[in-house]
Amino acid sequence: MKPWSKVSIIEASHFDAGTAYAAINSFRLDDLRAHIYRTRDYGKTWTEITKGIPDGGASNVVREDPVRRGLLFAGTEGSVYVSSTIGDDWQPLQLNLPRTSMRDLAIHGDDLIVATHGRSFWILDDFTPLRQLNGRHPERECASFRAARSDPRPLESQSRYAIASGSSGRKNPPDGAIVDYYLASSSNKTGDSGNPRRAAASRAPLCQLRQAGAT
Repeated sequence: MKPWSKVSIIEASHFDAGTAYAAINSFRLDDLRAHIYRTRDYGKTWTEITKGIPDGGASNVVREDPVRRGLLFAGTEGSVYVSSTIGDDWQPLQLNLPRTSMRDLAIHGDDLIVATHGRSFWILDDFTPLRQLNGRHPERECASFRAARSDPRPLESQSRYAIASGSSGRKNPPDGAIVDYYLASSSNKTGDSGNPRRAAASRAPLCQLRQAGAT
């Protein structure tokens, strides 16, 4: 590591003794590339793991999922990335996030929390499908993912606590069960393919669903 490089985060592994991850920010050296490292020998040697993260965004944070071995998240000066291969390969997880500095990440239960610089906090609700992908898409044309919560909200539920008009509260999840699914080919009902999707329970399924990884 060059002098004046900033060690932003060191994340100890939840699974393996001697394994840790470090996010190094080197923008003070006019180096806007991401620099994320992994050690498996208590810091004696470090390996850079940034394959899939393009140049142009210095790294600020790396976090390991405490539930799924090998699942990592990284935040840079502009984007969030995910790796299910212990950092060997990364994929963008931008979705509808603003293009701004991602200063920190936190995992709370099944949710990913993103702290940005000047663009508020963002939460990715229930990323359990990422825990089930195992680094690759399902091998079927259509697959569903195991639900993280087995207690769907009752239909047409009403709360006795009213929210005042104009408040800053956000909408609750939709009533009923939420199903995450994957389609290998495009569908007229989704207009998308090759990506996990999420929908509320429907009486007209797109196809016969099977759990990802099931035989």
